[in-house]
Amino acid sequence: MNTRNTIASIATLALLAGGAALAVTPAHSAPTVMADESEHKLVSGVIESVAPENNAFVLILEPSPESDSTRMTVNVDDDTVYTLNGKLSTMEEAVKQDRTAAARLEDGVASQVNVTTRDTNAD
Repeated sequence: MNTRNTIASIATLALLAGGAALAVTPAHSAPTVMADESEHKLVSGVIESVAPENNAFVLILEPSPESDSTRMTVNVDDDTVYTLNGKLSTMEEAVKQDRTAAARLEDGVASQVNVTTRDTNAD
């Protein structure tokens, strides 16, 4: 498992810690989009672009048997909670191009976005 997949696995596990339990497999074989019993979705990938003026960012998704899409626009709102390397953050500080993110979607909007950097001592 490479570093990016390890980071995605950690971000996914951190995001799931606050929600319903799922069976989680390593990131290289896990689906990118998962639904828990309350119909929330979890998406993860690498941030391709950020549009704070549109309350959105684009993820490059990891391959998934559940989706042919390779990109997904993640919509956020004023209630979205952000973490950066496990610490409470803001969209402006956390959501940046080439970082790994896991987002919990509720009704099409991210309720939580967990972002990690390659080097957790950076940024």
